[in-house]
Amino acid sequence: MAYVRRRGNQLAIVHGERDDQGKVGQRLLVTLYSKAEALRILDDNPPEGGGFPYFRSLIEHQYPGLRFNWEQIKKGVAENMEILPDLHPYRQTHANDGFRAALTAFTRELLLANPEDLAAASAVLTAHHDEMQFVSELLAKRLTTKEVKPNEFNRDNPFYWRYTLRGSDAPEEGEAMADRLYKSGDLEGAAALFRLLIEAFPDYANGHNSLGLIALDRDKLDEALEHFERTIVTGRRKFPRRMNRKHYWSDHATRPYMRGMYNVIFTLIRLERYSEALAWCDRLESECGDRDFAHWQRSMIHLNEGHWDKAWAAANLADHAPLCAAIAAFEANRTPEETLTAFVNAIVQVPNTVRKVFNKSVPEPTSFDAVDDWNGGVAAIRGLKGYLSRRKNPSRRYFTDLLEHPILVSLLAEIDASRRAFNKPDLGDDERRRLFDRHIEIKTMKFIRKTATDLAASYGISGPQSPLYH
Repeated sequence: MAYVRRRGNQLAIVHGERDDQGKVGQRLLVTLYSKAEALRILDDNPPEGGGFPYFRSLIEHQYPGLRFNWEQIKKGVAENMEILPDLHPYRQTHANDGFRAALTAFTRELLLANPEDLAAASAVLTAHHDEMQFVSELLAKRLTTKEVKPNEFNRDNPFYWRYTLRGSDAPEEGEAMADRLYKSGDLEGAAALFRLLIEAFPDYANGHNSLGLIALDRDKLDEALEHFERTIVTGRRKFPRRMNRKHYWSDHATRPYMRGMYNVIFTLIRLERYSEALAWCDRLESECGDRDFAHWQRSMIHLNEGHWDKAWAAANLADHAPLCAAIAAFEANRTPEETLTAFVNAIVQVPNTVRKVFNKSVPEPTSFDAVDDWNGGVAAIRGLKGYLSRRKNPSRRYFTDLLEHPILVSLLAEIDASRRAFNKPDLGDDERRRLFDRHIEIKTMKFIRKTATDLAASYGISGPQSPLYH
């Protein structure tokens, strides 16, 4: 619980908490420097605006996981404000002094790291090349930015509350620059920048998640797992300790936490630590209410372990596991109609994923959904590694043969053409509407069942699922 304490001629709002060694300490949340500032905090509706409601919103936004007894805090400020000076040079304290100290320290280290004077400095500069490149780009942007006039979106009050309470999460500007490096394929540079942002902003949970994704791209699974677990720990501090399950994911503050849980499960599957992954699926469902993702991951785990009926049951409880449902239907000896229906559903939902898993050529993705589908195929191959690497894998031959059937070849061609055409800037409204209506029609169960029926009829009464495939 936060409370007020004296600190020389200042007042501090602090929070008692234990450190990693279990020792109880005081975490400084905010410092009050003058009677004028204290009076503004105690005023619920000052003529100038920005009184207690504004101060409270800033504090609770920066420390969402803490509890505040605001009546007690206001009482503590009122009872101790006599120690405060009447006024205080806020700009000097909050803006100039802190920035000047950091600038001075950086200038000193940069001047001393001169390879012409000391050869060892060359190694120091090389080790920090990517971070310094980022700082260089940021400096260039700041030096070319013209003076901005205060407005309702950037204005602060005389006490610099916004400047002081800006949070410990990385600003979007820095995150965007790191993401750009990652998406361009510069994993080394992106990793260096994400590490720098995490050091600068300790609550930057998405930074840990991004480092985990980079480690996954490098097949460093144990390292990735550590980053994702850290994402969960850091992300949990971003929202209240008690939250209704229906608010998970819909609240932006919970998203790093949820992403961390998703990626922990996926990484454990790749590590073939299936029992641990299942336990995390249970936690995800019970704590966060995300049944869909939990069932999807369970279906992959059961396929990897050869538990066909469990895989079939889990896949049918998930909204986004059509390929797992098709594979499970075949392996669990469901009827040919059920298997074909599940497979056609997978094709219309994730055609690129289906083709990548069964080693069929995939056209270069040119739209957002095609790229997402392509990435889904890469993830599916990794997540189903245990199943796909089985020595006896009759489903591979079965579904590979199906993908060469004229009905499905035609359907895939239509989906590919529609994706390309829909993203053309000169596409007319009527054609765009036609493509959209057809896109919706293809995904209906009526269309899917009819296509499956046509496939079964083309193979005869016994259907394609004959004992030859088992």
